[in-house]
Amino acid sequence: MVSRRKPKRGVVLVATLACLGIVAVLLASATQYALRHRNEIKIEKMRMQASLLCEAGWYRAANKLVADADYKGEDWQPQLIGPQSADSNAQSLEPTRVLIACEPTADGKSVVATVTATIGDPNEQSRFVSVTHEFSIENFTSLNQEPK
Repeated sequence: MVSRRKPKRGVVLVATLACLGIVAVLLASATQYALRHRNEIKIEKMRMQASLLCEAGWYRAANKLVADADYKGEDWQPQLIGPQSADSNAQSLEPTRVLIACEPTADGKSVVATVTATIGDPNEQSRFVSVTHEFSIENFTSLNQEPK
């Protein structure tokens, strides 16, 4: 007896390839989402660091004003270091810069410190963060105050 059924191997192959294509698209989409999320987390971490650097700049300005009432500010470039590795003592992180500008108020009783912290390379917008805060420093002969 001769079988009248024709083999449908081509249909199975096409279905398999379609499933593999769908899986590949889903994996590519998931990978893209994970990378985007990772970059967003890195930028948020840099923003938090820049904000903390602004506060450190405020403390630095307050300390400098205690030592010298004519202190006008500075371009401070602290070196941030990352976790220690087996190959070296510390890994250097993104370039960091803190600009501090101190201006006395009109009444001369306090100083307004404008602190701008930048982390990263300004030429690479995807890896650059800049945060600016203004702090009022009153009675800077004493450091028993919190940033305002």
